[in-house]
Amino acid sequence: MPCVDSCVRVDLRTVSFDVPPQEILTKDSVTVSVDAVVYYRIKEPLNAVIKIANYR
Repeated sequence: MPCVDSCVRVDLRTVSFDVPPQEILTKDSVTVSVDAVVYYRIKEPLNAVIKIANYR
């Protein structure tokens, strides 16, 4: 139905983003700086749009 349906573009490429560095304290009271990069790719675009509020 034209008045109810909407078109959503979903990027199917692998996307990466940086996680800001975090300082954590280990069991033996040593401060360690941790840095990370997260990669994700959408395999089922219909489920990403329908079942998840904000997939990004």
